[in-house]
Amino acid sequence: MSKTDTNQLQAVVNEMRSLVGDDNFKLMQEKAELINYEIRKGISCEQAEADVAKVYNVADSLTAMEKKLDQLNQELADEKAKARQKFAPLDTDSSSLLWGKMLRFLTLAMYGDALKCTQAYQLKVIGTDPNAAVYVPVVIQFFRNISQTGINYGLIVMDYEPNKPHNPLYKVGDIIVGLNGQPCRTGADYQKLIKKGVSNTVSIMRLNRQGKLAFGDYQLPSGQNRVLLGDLSETD
Repeated sequence: MSKTDTNQLQAVVNEMRSLVGDDNFKLMQEKAELINYEIRKGISCEQAEADVAKVYNVADSLTAMEKKLDQLNQELADEKAKARQKFAPLDTDSSSLLWGKMLRFLTLAMYGDALKCTQAYQLKVIGTDPNAAVYVPVVIQFFRNISQTGINYGLIVMDYEPNKPHNPLYKVGDIIVGLNGQPCRTGADYQKLIKKGVSNTVSIMRLNRQGKLAFGDYQLPSGQNRVLLGDLSETD
């Protein structure tokens, strides 16, 4: 190739750079090199172009997915920062408000913040709710076990019906997670799923002798005295 031809080629290259930009020009060069490599292996020009286009379409899709994931992660981080500012436990909060804040953090999978609200709740009810010393540690362990159990909902037994014999099945600290084979997330679920006049199968997470939460299915006879249940998931 003569010097004149080289100069003409360089002029074309420079013009292309100015038209498409350096980044796009590098991408065009890279694609051309891959196509030529395919052709040198004996693949037709048409097939080589199609193969390379397919590779770059996948790469573009992955890049778009990564950008979308980054965007969603940032949105989630912003939402959590706002939640910490809005729902952080305060000394002036009532026990019911602290419980509600705990549920909000639970919904957002902010279990460490939910624990702070639970601990603040326990301090708030000391002296007025003797059962809290039993069920609050269970709630704390429930949060810590979510990654293993996959269960982030339920109803916790907090007390028995006043001035009546205790329910024969439920113990303070039991977490009801299912009823008659269906998930039981809220008090409304419990009322909808329980069958009147017959025995019901209740799925419970209960502390075992090793002090760990264990699943079990139990039979609740009909006509038993009621218990006070606390939500471990937000209601609509």
